[in-house]
Formats: sequence, C-alpha cells, structure tokens
Amino acid sequence: MPQVPFRLPVGVTVRDPYGHQYMIEGLLGRGEHDAVYLVHDRYFKQDVFALKEVIDPSPQGREHFIFEGTLLMGLHHQVLPHVYCVFEHEKLKRMYLLMEYIVGRDLESLRRAQPEQRFSLPVALDLLAPIADALSYLHTQVPPIVHRDIKPANMIRPIGTKPTMLVNFGFAKPHLSDGTTALIRRGRPGYAAPEQYSGGTDPRTDIYALGGLISFKYY
Repeated sequence: MPQVPFRLPVGVTVRDPYGHQYMIEGLLGRGEHDAVYLVHDRYFKQDVFALKEVIDPSPQGREHFIFEGTLLMGLHHQVLPHVYCVFEHEKLKRMYLLMEYIVGRDLESLRRAQPEQRFSLPVALDLLAPIADALSYLHTQVPPIVHRDIKPANMIRPIGTKPTMLVNFGFAKPHLSDGTTALIRRGRPGYAAPEQYSGGTDPRTDIYALGGLISFKYY
C-alpha cells in the first residue's frame, strides 16, 4: 500500500460515513498532527465548509476528538460554529470534524493591525460582548462546559455585521460533579488562569481569561 501523504493536497475528496463527498480547496491551518481544510461539497459546490483533520490520534486523542465533535453538535448559539458531523477514516488513520466555515479574521491579527496594536476600550467591549454571552451559555449547560483556551486567536470577526465567533474547542471539558475539570499544562501566558497549571478548572477559568485579555492587550 502506498504511503499516505501527511497533508492532503488540493483536489482530494474525503467521504463521510453517510456518502457525502467533500473536495479540498485549500489549507486553512495546520499543527504537528492536525490540519483544517477549506472544502466544498462535490455535488453542491456552493456548500463550503471547514474540515478539521487529526492524523493517527492516540486512543486518548481519539476519545477527546469525538468528545469535541459531539459537544459542538449539541450546542446552539449564534457565536459558536455549527458542527455537522464527526467521523473516522480507519484505513487512513484519520479523524474528521465537518463544521461551518467562517469568513473573517481572528482578533489577534486584527489587534496587531491597529496603529498601536490594541483596540480602544469601546471597540474591545463591542468585540468581546458576544464572547461573554457565549461563555454564559456554555457555563449554564448541564454539566457546564469550560472552554479553557480563551484568547484572541480563537475568536473570529466575520465579514459583515455578524458578531465575533468563538472557535477551537480542542481543550474544552465538562465541569464535573466534584467541582473541577482535568488539569492541563498548556495556556497562553497572560490569559490562562493560574489553576490551569496547578489544579482543576471550572467556569471561572474562562472568566479570568476573558478579563485578562481585556486588561493586558486591549486598552
């Protein structure tokens, strides 16, 4: 069997378990073992999506990827991207998440483009008010959902009049009955709450990061 390329090239078609086929138009982003592609439905070319791919995940990584997809499919909020399905290609050892494609720029790149690399307070509050509303929605789920990676790069301002979108739920966890989520060792300095390095997290972790984002970077 020929070796499968690490990144899928433009023109390759990915088929989901339901028989739908998605053709890759380009690469939106990539990490060491994952990538996000811009794809369109092979038969309905006007239907454009983002396709997140994880390559040869560990058993724990596979479980978390399925959790992320299932989590997002059950959420319905105007500033959270809609997820259509999560599926696995066992032969290629890849997992996929098909989601809404948001045309816009993340707040980190928009901030850096400002004359002083920061927004005024009124603009910052206008950009972040939808994120605060989304976090309130997440934290009132049963069990509450903690995003755990609140930062400008995970917020997209769509083209047009739509509000700022909150993306990238790769670190999200349900808030457990014992009052914590799992400990993580990753977080962006200046945004991550102290408990993300020394103990479990809860909804206050996201609130801390949002407040820190405004205090340290926006005005």
